[in-house]
Amino acid sequence: MFAFVSLTIYLKFIGTTPTIICDRFDEFIATINIIAFLLCVFLYIKGFTFPSTKDQVFSGNPIFDFYCGTEIYPSLGNIYVKMITNSRLGMMSWALVVCLHALKSYELYGFIDSIMVSAFLQLIYVAKFFWWEIGYTKTFDITDERAGYSICWGSTVIIPACLTLPTLSMLNQSQSVGWIYSLSSLAVGLVSIIIGYWVDIQRLQVRETDGRCRVWGEKPRIIRARYKVENSDVMKTNILLVSGFWGISRHFNYAVEFCCYFIWSATCGFQHLLPFTYVLFMIPFMAHRTHRDDVKCSKKYGKYWEEYKKLVPYRILPGVY
Repeated sequence: MFAFVSLTIYLKFIGTTPTIICDRFDEFIATINIIAFLLCVFLYIKGFTFPSTKDQVFSGNPIFDFYCGTEIYPSLGNIYVKMITNSRLGMMSWALVVCLHALKSYELYGFIDSIMVSAFLQLIYVAKFFWWEIGYTKTFDITDERAGYSICWGSTVIIPACLTLPTLSMLNQSQSVGWIYSLSSLAVGLVSIIIGYWVDIQRLQVRETDGRCRVWGEKPRIIRARYKVENSDVMKTNILLVSGFWGISRHFNYAVEFCCYFIWSATCGFQHLLPFTYVLFMIPFMAHRTHRDDVKCSKKYGKYWEEYKKLVPYRILPGVY
């Protein structure tokens, strides 16, 4: 953020502005599309010729392997590719584009409460992600997903192109939604982000302390799931948390994520559908993601996952799904 502010001041001083990216946003998206595609081609070739570890898998279908990837932990020296594409390129470009949209709006219309609240909430969300980044390294995206077109292109392109649609759409309007609506959205959005962090950190703490902690004031209920590392005979143990938020549903974090995306999309009102594009996409995406995660966890943990499903029967919302 300091670098962005410093660059903005310098560019303003010499008579230009970083919001030129907003004016040429189509070129920006086209460029990162090309870069991301070439990276995926490189990762596909790398998996065949010089894999980083022995976890590479080939299905025999080149299209499938290109899309889903062949390696779980591809690296270039000490640089882990998925952390670069998912965290550094994806999440940091999200914050950068949102800042550019907010600055562009200010240049065009002055201070508009709707876009400023939306941008602020998204920046807080991204800051929360980096504060919790060590927890992200233990999620399925990093530990089980292979680095292919799906996750690497998706993180590099979809995040800055689609998750920023709420603020992008507000560049075409100077409508203020009023302080009451804005402050209410800000409050609900901040609470959603805090709860989201609480959900993530709750499971992380239990696993880091091996269950020797308190969840909502009580000793956590856990399942110690034994599993075999893929493509090896090594056995490991992971903790499945049945207490707190993770006792409400198996993916309660998805419900909170949906609330966050909805709130900062709704700050511009409901006159247009464009700001809610990603929110609408999230519904089938989360349904598919939870199903896929259940299949993978069932395969990985076997009887332990079946036990967990009996204790926590709902995927996202209790009584609904």
